[in-house]
Amino acid sequence: MGLLQNLSFGWDSVSHVETLINEWRPRACETEKDYQNSLYNFLEEKLPGKNITKEYGIGRSKVDIAIGKKVFIELKKDIRSTGQFQRLIGQLEIYKNDCDNMLLVVCGKNDNNLMKQLRDKLKTYDSDLLGDQNYRLIEK
Repeated sequence: MGLLQNLSFGWDSVSHVETLINEWRPRACETEKDYQNSLYNFLEEKLPGKNITKEYGIGRSKVDIAIGKKVFIELKKDIRSTGQFQRLIGQLEIYKNDCDNMLLVVCGKNDNNLMKQLRDKLKTYDSDLLGDQNYRLIEK
């Protein structure tokens, strides 16, 4: 990583990682684990020297990918049921105390109504729930 990229990563690492995820083109992924591995490998290539961890432990849960202790990525595939949506919201609530910058990456075929609810939910979280956290949604 060049000096300019290191400075930009240090300055606004969330936006930098978000830009990289938007550049990521997953291929031949069938499962959520396939997407996770693809994204992990992509980030390892694009962010040499950064500490990138799969299945980073947060309390009794694990966030899919962590970059240092600064940017966290939760990846979901095919959100099609209310149960999947509710599980994701529950995970976000678990992560809220330890993850200041969360990028939600949603891949595959998702129910349009549940995606609207997810976007609305992220907009309406009040400060009691998320405080200063920065949660962003990336749809792939």
